[in-house]
Amino acid sequence: MRLLIYIYMIKKLKFLSVVSFIIILFVMVVGVQNSFAVTGDTGSSGGASSTVTPPITPPITPPVIITPPPVLSSLKDITSFRISGKKVTIDQATKTIEITVPPGKPIVPFTPTIKISKKASIFPSSGTTLDFSIPQTYIVVAEDNSIQKYTAMLAVLPLSPDKEIKTFSIEGKKTKAIISEPYHTIDMILPKYSNLTNLVPKFSISKLATIDHNAGTPVDFTTPQVFTITAEDESTQAYTVNISAVPLSSEKFITSLTILRRTGVISEIDHTITVTVPKKTKVTSLVPKISFSKLATIDHTKGQARNFMTPQIYTVTAENGTKQEYKVTVIVDPSSCYLLAHDSLQRRYRLLRATMPNKW
Repeated sequence: MRLLIYIYMIKKLKFLSVVSFIIILFVMVVGVQNSFAVTGDTGSSGGASSTVTPPITPPITPPVIITPPPVLSSLKDITSFRISGKKVTIDQATKTIEITVPPGKPIVPFTPTIKISKKASIFPSSGTTLDFSIPQTYIVVAEDNSIQKYTAMLAVLPLSPDKEIKTFSIEGKKTKAIISEPYHTIDMILPKYSNLTNLVPKFSISKLATIDHNAGTPVDFTTPQVFTITAEDESTQAYTVNISAVPLSSEKFITSLTILRRTGVISEIDHTITVTVPKKTKVTSLVPKISFSKLATIDHTKGQARNFMTPQIYTVTAENGTKQEYKVTVIVDPSSCYLLAHDSLQRRYRLLRATMPNKW
């Protein structure tokens, strides 16, 4: 049909140029080829053309999602191992557990509380009572079924060698003691007049050590006393305790002596005192005024007269009980008679001059 149409167009368009003719002819050829390409075989019943069959599109297959298997935990640690009243150390490097116990004590079964890695299990389980006098093995199983073994054992502490006197005091006294560890001595000085024969010492010593003294027992400290400390490991150390009282004063001097306002000359070399008094002084009854060392006493009563016709002995007793005698000698000065008379005339003259000024 299309071919007939193209022939007809050529006949009608005779006036077209050669170029136009060629173009039309090319279009006609291409159209005929396309017509044959899309036209099916004619049937036997009349040559009618069949319909065009579209291309078949294959079905789209959805992507397959592959889920990886879950990763199981490989953690299998004992993170906590506790026993009441005991120090426990876990060494993750060596996978050991040390339970510290004091020496010399009976070993009893323990019931540990155990914590392990998440998703893991342990055997024997937490809370199981075991005899740890022999090492015990714990097996921790991770979620991925891998295992880890731990060994739990006792660590017995060594016996303590400590043997010190840490504090020392005397019952009823506030005085502080001086403890010298290099020399293992204790020194204390109590107040004056303290009785050293019946003192009750009080000690604080090293833990686990003992001392050879019964608490509350009085001790005579007039001489140094030795106390021995015994450590847990049975080693010993002796301490020497020296207690004394504040020393009493030993001063026993006559510092001044006057008679009739005349001051005596004191010689500490031979402990003598010499007093010179005016002529005609009655030396049979003179009252000396005496000063002496603080805290000391003297065998003289204030205002007490003595006969100094002969030297008199005065005894000074120190606070500590030691004594010192002084010999006091009174000498009458013969030249003092004129001086006394002259002094008397001068006083009379001044008195008369004051009462009768116009008659002189």
